[in-house]
Amino acid sequence: MLNKENNVFYYIFVLITGIFAAIGIAAVFFGGLIAAIAVLLYITLVVGILSLILIVFLVFANRRKEIEYFCINKSVLIPTTVGAIISSIFALALTALPVAFAPTAILVGVVAFFLVTTIINGISLVLCLLYNKKEHHCCE
Repeated sequence: MLNKENNVFYYIFVLITGIFAAIGIAAVFFGGLIAAIAVLLYITLVVGILSLILIVFLVFANRRKEIEYFCINKSVLIPTTVGAIISSIFALALTALPVAFAPTAILVGVVAFFLVTTIINGISLVLCLLYNKKEHHCCE
């Protein structure tokens, strides 16, 4: 899944996907098609907190640490989780987000970027754990 051969392409894929999603969501918000963006902010906050709980669980509550450490070190879930939590809290702190204001659209794009990259990296981490456990026969 994640190894030294395809790691660079994975990072490029996550970055490009996150940028396209952020641009799309920010453009739709700036165009006025989405009036209330609070749902996106709450979802980003919840996904970030759940990813943080997953990371803490994998680090502290498991006996076979070498597979978890390999997958966590090859993933960028930790920085995207922190970015998702911080950006969504910052955006939620602004109580009234005006729709036709460019910095607000940029902030919504940043939150959307972290949401998409956190989801992709969370799925990638779970797939890496499942693949490597099957490959190393740890669960038999």
